[in-house]
Amino acid sequence: MREQPEVNPRTNPTTPRVPTGTHWRSPGWQPRALTAHTNPPDANPRRSHPRRIHCLRNDGVPTHPRINHQPPATKPMPWIHTIPESEATGELARQYKRGGNPDGTVDNVLKVHSLSTPSLRAHLDVYIAAMHLPSPLTRIEREMVGVEVSRLNGCAYCVAHHATGLRRLLEGARISMADDLECGTWTDLSPRERAMLTYARDLTTAPGAMTEAHITALRTVELTDREILDLAQVVAYFCYANRMVLGLGAELEPEDRRGHHPTVNE
Repeated sequence: MREQPEVNPRTNPTTPRVPTGTHWRSPGWQPRALTAHTNPPDANPRRSHPRRIHCLRNDGVPTHPRINHQPPATKPMPWIHTIPESEATGELARQYKRGGNPDGTVDNVLKVHSLSTPSLRAHLDVYIAAMHLPSPLTRIEREMVGVEVSRLNGCAYCVAHHATGLRRLLEGARISMADDLECGTWTDLSPRERAMLTYARDLTTAPGAMTEAHITALRTVELTDREILDLAQVVAYFCYANRMVLGLGAELEPEDRRGHHPTVNE
C-alpha cells in the first residue's frame, strides 16, 4: 500500500488559516492554566532584583534584603575607560579644574565624561546651575531633593555623596534628617519641604502622570514660579546624573572624599 505523504498543517487548504502575526498551533490546543507562583521570592535571581532601593546605609551601601552587599572579587568599575587627573591636558584639564574638589580630585560621576570634553562641560553647566548658583531655593532644600531623587532611582553613589553634603549644611537636631531621607523616611519636615519632596517623588517615579495640580500644590505652600522652575531642574538633573552613574558604573569614592563640591566662581 502506497504511503500517504505527511500533511503540512501550514499549507493544507483544509486547515483553518491562522491570522497573520500568530504562530500555528495544532487543533485542540488549549493554553496552559496559569498557576500562582509559589516559589520563595529569592528563589529565582532574575525575579529577585528589586525595582527600587528602599534604604541605604551611611556608607552608601543598599540595605535591601535581596541585594548582596559583598563586593565582587574584582571591581570592573567604571565600565568604560576614563582619563585620570594626572593625564588630563588642554580643555579636559580646564574642565577638571572647574568641576574638581578643593583637593584637586575629580568625582567619578564627572570623570566618566572624560572621553568627551563637551559632554563634561555640559554636565558641569547643568550641575552648577541647579545646585550652586544663586536660587530662591536654599542649598539645604536642593540637597534634600537630590537625596530623595537618587534614593528613588536606586543610585547609592549619589545618595552617599549628597547625604554627606546635606549633613554638612544641617545644624543641631536636624542633622538626623539626612539619615532619615536615606531610608525614605520624612521626619521633621516643614510643609514647604514636604510639598517639594512630594513633587520630586512624583516627577521621578511617574513623570507621565504629572498635571497642573502638582504645581498648584506647590503654590499652596507659597512656592513662587521661579522656585518651582528651580525645583524641577534639580529633580531633572539628578535623574540624569543617576543614570550616568548607574549606566557607566561610576565607583563610589572613599568616605573622606564624599560630599565635596567645586568652588563656583560663575
